Amino acid sequence: MFGDYAGTAAAGVLIQHGGNDHPTGLADLQGRRFVVSSETGESGKLNEEQVKALTGGDTITARRMRQDFYQFQPTHQLILQTNHKPRVTGTDDGIWRRIRLIPFTVKFTGNRKDVTLPERLNAELSGILTWAVMGWHWYRAEGFKATPAAVTAATDEYRESSDAIGAFLADCCTVDKALSAKAGDRKS
Repeated sequence: MFGDYAGTAAAGVLIQHGGNDHPTGLADLQGRRFVVSSETGESGKLNEEQVKALTGGDTITARRMRQDFYQFQPTHQLILQTNHKPRVTGTDDGIWRRIRLIPFTVKFTGNRKDVTLPERLNAELSGILTWAVMGWHWYRAEGFKATPAAVTAATDEYRESSDAIGAFLADCCTVDKALSAKAGDRKS
């Protein structure tokens, strides 16, 4: 439906791993409006620095194989669809204001699975595109007034479950303004 305006990004663009990736993955983002990356695996850790760089509006530097580096302005919206939420170690608002967890809680299996859906959607592509463009114009004029409550709740739970220090404090410490402890008093 979106043609060249949509594309995919390798999970390595958003997920941290051992080696240095070739910047061709970033080159694939140029000119796109809608970019989807899929399946991070169970042990994936979000490359928070990269996510901030790709969503902050700053110029992106990339290159194709055996070509010189070049720069471009980001035009894309990134979507990461995965069964396994990537680990997020940052607790700052800089990373969490970029993350929205959209829960998909319904499974379409058995007789609920519509095997004709791709053909039916294909038959309505022009109407779907019109609907998307109208939505874009509405968004540009009005903006989003509020994030849906289900998305806010899921994102807040994700953030809380990602906070290892917060979990330690909740599980192992008594927090009260009247209490204090000296660093030298801690038990080994």
